[in-house]
Amino acid sequence: MRTTGGYLRLPRALFFVFAVLFFVSQAGLVHAAAGSGASKRARDVLKPDASAGQPAAPAQPAQTVSPVQGGPATPEQAFAGVQSQAQAGNLQAMLTLGGFYAEGYGVQRNFSRAREWYEKAAEAGMAEGVYNVGVCWETGMGSAADPAEAVGYFRRAADEMNLPQAMFKMSAVLDEGAGVPRDEAGATKYLIRAAEARHPGAAAIAGVIYLDGLRGQPKDSIKGMNMLKIAAGAGSVEAMK
Repeated sequence: MRTTGGYLRLPRALFFVFAVLFFVSQAGLVHAAAGSGASKRARDVLKPDASAGQPAAPAQPAQTVSPVQGGPATPEQAFAGVQSQAQAGNLQAMLTLGGFYAEGYGVQRNFSRAREWYEKAAEAGMAEGVYNVGVCWETGMGSAADPAEAVGYFRRAADEMNLPQAMFKMSAVLDEGAGVPRDEAGATKYLIRAAEARHPGAAAIAGVIYLDGLRGQPKDSIKGMNMLKIAAGAGSVEAMK
């Protein structure tokens, strides 16, 4: 983030952000696909804006959870069970199967196949599938990388499907001008939307914004603390001591 002078002097924000990140990490509440991005964005709030014009850090695919119940004994058995369900039309299984191919879990790693299953999930209307296709375009998974194409998928998942993770990603790409012109006001709007949708990483940063009246937002200690509570996954200030 930048202010008129290019720097943010946030002694109070420094305390709150790192306190929140500690509690979020201890509680394991930051989504696996967004945790590293959230930490980076929070650190960026506290330093000069040296990243303007640099590409955003690549997103990770939306977290996938195997729909197979009972805990199969081997990765290969897990893969076979998920594949069967995906082929039968289970949307979560499609997403998970893409993740298995991307990670080489129970099968030889194959980014093209991973992308195919993310696309199937997207075509079936799954927001996480749309987001993951964006990740494929951003990182060059299964094709040449195209940041501008990636943004189209992130924007669709955020605006049409209300996926908080995609809102947070849109705030990052607009902040950094990755695949789109840099737009600080637009980035802030997406960040606030993601925070209000209870995305932990976005809420941590939004808490700082409200506590110190940054990014054109009015200073609001109550709203700031509420955002930090969301980020910490706690229902009271006591939990943040």
